[in-house]
Amino acid sequence: MQSDTKLAIQRDPSIYLYYMAINTQHKALADVRVRQAINYAIDRSLWLKVGFAGMGTPTRLAMPEGVQFYQPQSEPNYRYAPDEAKKLLQAAGYGQGLDLKLWCTNATASVRAAQFLKAQLATVGIRVTVTPMDSGSRNAKLWGVKDPKQAEFDLYYGGWSTSTGDADWALRPLFATESWVPTSYNVSYYSATRRWIKRSPADWPPPIRQNAPLLTLRRRSCCGKRHPPPSSARPIT
Repeated sequence: MQSDTKLAIQRDPSIYLYYMAINTQHKALADVRVRQAINYAIDRSLWLKVGFAGMGTPTRLAMPEGVQFYQPQSEPNYRYAPDEAKKLLQAAGYGQGLDLKLWCTNATASVRAAQFLKAQLATVGIRVTVTPMDSGSRNAKLWGVKDPKQAEFDLYYGGWSTSTGDADWALRPLFATESWVPTSYNVSYYSATRRWIKRSPADWPPPIRQNAPLLTLRRRSCCGKRHPPPSSARPIT
């Protein structure tokens, strides 16, 4: 399509975020060093190429750019650093690696993305079993769990859209204690109190980044085509 001179391709960044939730209630993943190791173990740019043909923008932020009150953050710098990931796992007592279960939907793109995450985590010693699910099974086993102790997954690959465009809706459903499933969408079982959520928006991302309840991956691009006007066309005055 890009080579078609009769079409103009337009790509615009969206506020839809792809992420991998980390179940902080499970023993190994309760250790922040393990969660940080997972964040260092993934090459987000390569993941984007493999999973989505490069469509979108790699991100390491919990709040997408374009959301009201967005503030850029750089620390910790979760760059692709597998050696750093291995050091953190060693310090946490998992120098020999660990086994985790990753859930995703059975959509082709989701399975492909999850398999890439599995391959990259394997390079730092994290052995992952990927379980694709249809929507009905996913809803029952993920969103329908009432007791966190009954949550069977370790990692969940999914996405979130800040549909209101406001910072509160970017963070509260995914990180507030009151938003644990089945009430809302916090499948990391991360605990951020309402008082903390109500702090200045500029103060929101750093604690989330440091505690690493998510592996943030990509902002989706909105892509469309439009027919350019013919060269003979004249503007209406």
